[in-house]
Amino acid sequence: MPEAAAALSASPENGRTREEKDGALAPTIGNPRRFVGYCITAVIREAETAVYRATDERFGREVAIHVLTPAESHKEAAAHFFTEAATVARLRHPTLVRAMDVGKSGRQLFFVEEHVRSESLADKLARLERKRLGEGEALRLVRQLALALQALADAGLCHRWLRPDKILLTESGNVKLRGAGQARHLRFSTWREALCESAAWVAPEKIREDSHLDIRADLYSLGCVWFYALFGQPPFSAAVAESALESHLSALPPSPRERDPRLSAATSQIILWLLKKEREARPSAPRDLLAHLERHPLWEGKMAADISTHQVKERE
Repeated sequence: MPEAAAALSASPENGRTREEKDGALAPTIGNPRRFVGYCITAVIREAETAVYRATDERFGREVAIHVLTPAESHKEAAAHFFTEAATVARLRHPTLVRAMDVGKSGRQLFFVEEHVRSESLADKLARLERKRLGEGEALRLVRQLALALQALADAGLCHRWLRPDKILLTESGNVKLRGAGQARHLRFSTWREALCESAAWVAPEKIREDSHLDIRADLYSLGCVWFYALFGQPPFSAAVAESALESHLSALPPSPRERDPRLSAATSQIILWLLKKEREARPSAPRDLLAHLERHPLWEGKMAADISTHQVKERE
C-alpha cells in the first residue's frame, strides 16, 4: 500500500481503514448502484469517468463519487492516484471542493468529494441568452479561482486540467474548483490523447511535454477561461483538437479589447499576460495575479463589498 494512501485512510475525515476501504466502493452483488459505505442516490454522468451522487452512510452527508479506470499503459496509476489524493484531502479552502475519500476495486479507482449544489461555468454560459458574463462578474470569478490556485500552489500542487466544467458556481454566488488530485489523464493511453480532450485550455509547455509543470500552466488555463467567460468561446478553438493545440504553441492570442472595445484596458492586459507562450513571462504565482486584480479599476466599492459578503457566508 502506498504510504500516502495509508495516511489518507487513517485520517479522521475518512473514518475507515485501508483494508476496509480497498473494496469499499465496489458495487454489492445484485445492486450495482450501491457501494459499501455509500448509498447511490443519482447518476450525474455515465462515461469513461462516471460520477454518482451518494450519501455517506457513516456521516449522513451528501458526496460525489468519481470512478476512473486507468489505461493499461499506466502500471503505476494507483500509487500516483493515492499519493496526490492524500495531499489534496488535507487541503481546506473555501474555493476548493473538499476531497473526502479514495479507494480502489480491481482496476477501478475512486475519488469521493463533497457534493456541491451548483452549476458549472460551462452550464451557466450555455443557459445565458448572451452566452457570456459581464466584465465585473468575470473579474469576481477569476479572483476566486486565483485564490483556489494559490491554495494548491501552497501545497506544492497544480490542478493541470482547469477548464469550465471544473468550475462550480454555488447557489450563494461563490466559486469552487473541483478536480484537483483526480489524475484524470490516467484513463488515456497517451499524454497526447489527454491533451486533445482539453485542447482549448492547455498551456504550451504541456503540449511540449515539459518534464516539470507548475502552477503557471494553470494560470495560462485561467487566462483561457477568463476569455471564454467574457466571449463565450476560448481564445484558441478549432473543430480539430490538434489545430487548437498548434495555436497554443504558435498563434498570438486575440486581443480582448479589440474583440470588445467596451472592456477595460486592465482586463485586456491581464488576460494577455496570462496567455504568454513562455511561462516565465506570466505571473510567477497566483498571488501575483491577485495583486493585479485588486488594483483593477473595477475592484472597488460595491464589488469588493460583495466579495467580502460571499466569503463570510462561505465560512458560516
